[in-house]
Amino acid sequence: MAPVDFSAVLVGTVAAQLTWTDVSGSATGYEIRLVDGTLLASIPSGVFSYTVRGLQPGAQYTFIVRGVNSTGASPDSAPATITTTDKTVWEHLLNFGDSPYSVDTSGRTWQSFRLRSVAGSDSQKLEHRNVLLLDSTGDDSLGLIFEATSDGTANMGFQSAAVVVESFFAGNPFAWFNPAQGPQRETPSMNDINRSWTYAFSGFDPNDAVTFELVIRRPDQGRNITLVANAGRSDAQILLNNADSAITRFITHSVTGSDSYTLTLTSNTANWVGTINAMAVRVVRTLEDPQPVDPFAVWAASNGLPADRFAEQDGIPHLLRYALGGTRDSVVSALLPTLTLSPADTGVMMYFSFDRINDASLRYSVWFSEDLLDWGESPVWEGFGSPSAAGKTEISIHSLSGSGFLKLHVSE
Repeated sequence: MAPVDFSAVLVGTVAAQLTWTDVSGSATGYEIRLVDGTLLASIPSGVFSYTVRGLQPGAQYTFIVRGVNSTGASPDSAPATITTTDKTVWEHLLNFGDSPYSVDTSGRTWQSFRLRSVAGSDSQKLEHRNVLLLDSTGDDSLGLIFEATSDGTANMGFQSAAVVVESFFAGNPFAWFNPAQGPQRETPSMNDINRSWTYAFSGFDPNDAVTFELVIRRPDQGRNITLVANAGRSDAQILLNNADSAITRFITHSVTGSDSYTLTLTSNTANWVGTINAMAVRVVRTLEDPQPVDPFAVWAASNGLPADRFAEQDGIPHLLRYALGGTRDSVVSALLPTLTLSPADTGVMMYFSFDRINDASLRYSVWFSEDLLDWGESPVWEGFGSPSAAGKTEISIHSLSGSGFLKLHVSE
């Protein structure tokens, strides 16, 4: 009977987790194959899951599993299909407020950065350097580094919590921004002219598509500000120019082509100029095609063997053991080709039979000689010997002398 409850679940972007249930009770192992018959792995009995890794991004894969034992293979399970993705997206949520917190009511991870040391009055500024950013799931594996530094003289104050209410953020275009569940009610501000804060991000892949989304406002008492991306660089861009910070500003800035970016906010007037309330940093990375799956390496790993094609066990190289459909535990007598003879009108017919797996990277050939000196090759083409191109392959050779020698050659 075929295994049941076979399922495939995408893991990450280019891997599939396969699970199944055996109902026969007689399987001594399992074969994981693509629906076209390509063998991906041989699994020992008692194991009912397998992760296929290194798939191509943006591709669809359909898998089947079958039980095997000494008598052959069970019917195929029902197929299971997954589609890999070709992009990975990270979103980092940052808040600049007076009361730090980590998780909002939607379960997303935020990182809060206080910009002054004491709440409730003007106080010494705080700077942040070499901070590893978490994404909204709490993962830091992207490796982005954040810094918030001032021009050295920026004094900091906070707008009253009673003034900053959600109604000030009407028309919010950002799905991630909800003041009721996230950004703090107090708004950091600079209280002098020509003061600046620089928010720096590094650790990107230059091919990353990066989008910064910023919320800026100091309600009722805002003054004019300028916001420049990558100030002092050839790719500098003015995002706000002498803009009133009493008006809510929703800024979107998309970039690519560098491993680091900065946002510099400068006060154009004195008397409490608003700064950034909250920010999202979204990174979209297109995956490179991974190295093609090496079926032999997969077979070796599933059998607990090193991926050395020329290493031998019982005198049989691992590559040949693999090519003959064997496992680490297969006995030599069960692997080796068999030869039978049948009388012919002249000489004998020699029937050379062997197992062959469905791996297009392998080349099988049978060589014949009557004297061990001169050899002739008979290539075994894909599909030759059985309709499925997997299983027993039989080569017949007519020996006029009634004797001869045969050998099997496998190469990649």
